[in-house]
Amino acid sequence: MELKETSNKVAELVYSGASIDLSNELALFIEEQQEPATKSTEPVSRPEKVGRWIKDDISGNYVKNPEFDSEDDNWSEVEFITPGSEDVYRIVLIGESVARCTHFPHEYCAARVVEKMLSESIPGRKIEVVDLAKEGMRFEQLMEVISESVLLNPDMVIVFAGNNWQPGSSLGTPYNFNMLQKTVGTSGQTQFIKDTLRDSLKSNVNDFKELLTGINAEYNIPVLYVMPEFNLGGFKPARKEYVSHFLPGNKMKIWSEAYDSCLHAEASGGWEEVKKLAGQMMDMDTEHPFAYEMMAKYFEHIGDLRQRREFLEQLKDKALINAIGTSAPRRFTVIRELVNDILKESPVTVVDLQEVLKKHSHEGIPGNELFLDYCHLNFRGIHLAMGALASQIASILGVNIDAASMSAIESPVSERVLSITHFQAAIHNYYVGQDTPLLYHHCCEALKHADDELVEAYHKSCILFSKRSSAVFSDELHFLSEVYPFENFSVFGHPRNKKLMFIELVDAMTKALQVVKKIEIADEIKNIRIQEYKIGKEPVDLLESPYAERSFQEFLCDEDVAYYRAHETRSSFICVADASENIELDVTARIPDFAFCDINSAVKVYVNGDLYETVRVCDEWTNIKISIKREVLGAGVNKLEFVWPVPEKQVMRKLYKTLSLPGEIINMIYYTFAEMFAIRAVTS
Repeated sequence: MELKETSNKVAELVYSGASIDLSNELALFIEEQQEPATKSTEPVSRPEKVGRWIKDDISGNYVKNPEFDSEDDNWSEVEFITPGSEDVYRIVLIGESVARCTHFPHEYCAARVVEKMLSESIPGRKIEVVDLAKEGMRFEQLMEVISESVLLNPDMVIVFAGNNWQPGSSLGTPYNFNMLQKTVGTSGQTQFIKDTLRDSLKSNVNDFKELLTGINAEYNIPVLYVMPEFNLGGFKPARKEYVSHFLPGNKMKIWSEAYDSCLHAEASGGWEEVKKLAGQMMDMDTEHPFAYEMMAKYFEHIGDLRQRREFLEQLKDKALINAIGTSAPRRFTVIRELVNDILKESPVTVVDLQEVLKKHSHEGIPGNELFLDYCHLNFRGIHLAMGALASQIASILGVNIDAASMSAIESPVSERVLSITHFQAAIHNYYVGQDTPLLYHHCCEALKHADDELVEAYHKSCILFSKRSSAVFSDELHFLSEVYPFENFSVFGHPRNKKLMFIELVDAMTKALQVVKKIEIADEIKNIRIQEYKIGKEPVDLLESPYAERSFQEFLCDEDVAYYRAHETRSSFICVADASENIELDVTARIPDFAFCDINSAVKVYVNGDLYETVRVCDEWTNIKISIKREVLGAGVNKLEFVWPVPEKQVMRKLYKTLSLPGEIINMIYYTFAEMFAIRAVTS
C-alpha cells in the first residue's frame, strides 16, 4: 500500500466519522516498507492469451484455455484461432451477449452474420470476422480482451458492448456512505448518487476511449464501436425496481395516495388526471419508475410519440439508481451521452443502434418486433443492426453499399431454431421478472414455428416447470433430453433452494397452446400444482420459494438477514389449495420504523383480490392468527396479499452506522414497510 493511498484512506474515514480499526492496514504498510524494493524471484512465463484462448507454441494457433471451461457456454464456440493470413482481411469483433446473439444457437452470432454480409457484397476480397463475444462480459474483462485482441494481428477492431457497465459498487466508500446518510430522503441524496455513478461511468468511458484510440494510433487500423439499444416498447421494469424510496415528513403518505388515485384514474379513462398525479409523484420522488410509466401511457393515449419515447427512456434509466447493479442489463442514456461526447473527436467510428433501429420500429419506439427481451435482438433486429455495421465497414474498405442492401443478405435459420429461440426468450424473460404479455408473445411465436415434436416438448416443459422436485429428477427431463434440441438444459435450472412455481410462464404457454394449437392443458396443470404444492397438515412457510417469489430477479438486497423485508406497500404470496379445507395462517411480523414514524398499525389482508381481514402489527415481533375459510379459496393457485400501512409522517430520524454494501445503503435509500419472520400455513 502506498503512503498516499494510506493517508487518503485515513482522511476519508476520519471525515466520515466512522469508527474503523486501521491497525491491519498500518501493519501491512510498515511491513511493506521493510521489504526490499525489488524481489529476486524469477519472472513466471505465461503463454500469450486472448480472452479464453491461449497461444499454442507448436501450431501458432490460439486454442481454448482449460482454465475457462466453466465459462464454456458463455464464450463463442470457436475452437481455435489461426495467426491470420496476409491475403485475408481480419476483423475481430469483441462484445457482450448482444454480440453473442443470446437465445440463438452459438453458430448464429453477430460475427457470422457480418462476415456473410461482407463476403457476399464484396466477393473480390477475402474477409474473416473473429468472434470474441462473451455473455456476461463485464467492463473490466471487455477492456482486457480489447487489449489482447491485437495479438491476433487484426486489420480492424469492432466493439459491440455497453449493457454491462453498471457502476453501483462506486457508492461503497466511507465518504459516499456518509454523504448518503447526511442527505437521506432528499433530492440532494438522489443528485449525489447520480453524480457519483456518472463520475464512475465517465472514468470508464475515458479509459475506453484511450484504449481504442491507442490501438488505432499504434497499429494504424480502423476501430468501430457499436452502441446497443433497449426494448423500450415491450420490456417493463422488474418488480424489484418499483420499491418505495424513503421520503421525509408526510411525503410518503401523499405519494402513496397519489399512486392509488393514479391507478383509479387510468382504469376510468381519466387521462388528464393521470398526467396531473404522475407529475405530482415525480416532484416528490424523481426516481420511482411508476410515474414515468404512467406519463408514457398518457402521451401514448394522446398520440405524442416524441414525449412517450422520452418518458420510456427515463423509465428504463431508473434502474441505474433503483437496482444498483442488479437490474436486467441495459445501455443507460448517460452512457450514450458520455460515449457520444467523449468519442466525438476521436478516430473511433460509432454505429448507434438507437438511430439505426428507430427507423424500423413501430412509431419510432423499438419493441418486441426487434427484441427478444430487454436488449437482445431477434432475427430481424440482428440483421438490421448488422446491416448498418456491415455498410460502415464496407465504406471503410472503399465500397459503398447501403445498410438496407446489407440487411437483405440474411443468414437464415430454420423454423425449429426460431421456435426454440422464442421459447428460451420466454423462459429468460420470466427469470428477469417480466409479466404475462411478453411471456405470452414469445410462447405464441414459439408455437407458430414449432413442429409436432416441439409442441409436445413445450407441453412437457409446462409439466416440468410445475413440479416441485428439481428438473434433474424429473421423468419429463428424460423425454426432453431425447427430443428437445437445446444445446444444454441450463434454461430448466434454478439456484439452490430456489425452485419456483413458474406460474406466469406456464400460464402463458397454457394459453398459447389453447389459442395457437387448440390444445387444452389447463386442468392438467392445475391438478399438478395441487398435488405438488397444496397446503396440508404439515406446516408450510409461505416466505420460502416457491410461494414467495415470482422470478429469480426479486429485490436482492436482504440476503444477509433471516427475515423478509417489504420494500413495497403490498407483499404477495401464493397459497395452493384444493378448496376442501380451511387454511390456518400463523404470521410473525413487525413494522421496524414504528418508533420513528407516525404509523397506523392496521394491516389489510386480501385473498384473491378481496379484502378478507384487518390485523394489527407494531414494532415488536407479533404473532397473528388468520383463518382463511375454504369458501373464499379456489382449487389451485390463490393469491394472499398483505397491504402495509404507510407512515403519516416522520417523527424522528433513523441513523445507520455500518458501512455494509449493498444492504445498509439500500435500506437507507428505500423504505422498509414491514418485516416478516414466517407465514406458516396448515389446513384445518
